[in-house]
Amino acid sequence: MIYSSSQLWPLSVRFQDSLNENAKLHAFAEQLPESCHNDIESWRKDTLEIYSCIIISSENDFEPIKSRIKFLKEIIHSSGCSIYDVQTQGSNYLGRLFSTIYLLDYASIYVSILRNIDPTPTLNIEKLKENLKQ
Repeated sequence: MIYSSSQLWPLSVRFQDSLNENAKLHAFAEQLPESCHNDIESWRKDTLEIYSCIIISSENDFEPIKSRIKFLKEIIHSSGCSIYDVQTQGSNYLGRLFSTIYLLDYASIYVSILRNIDPTPTLNIEKLKENLKQ
């Protein structure tokens, strides 16, 4: 699960897609504050042994978002799941976006290596393209 504020939403979606394509791994992105309405109910000890949580945040996030991130971390921590913080860095919005894109793209490739998966073939995408040609 990948969480971020609406300002950083493009990063969450990009990382989700990178994990899907490069690491051949299911990943899901949710946006704060929306995810704190219903999604937090799914963080329970008895249902989530297989999940990890990645929270992408910025020092420039609005205070209500920072508060929700803190609360979300408490809920997830109590479920026993791992939490990974990704803090954007850079002197302006675009700098923070692009530096984090590079970091997360490299992370998706590293995850594929750890899973002993070659990130380059996209067999199902190729099958879809062939199907669409017909």
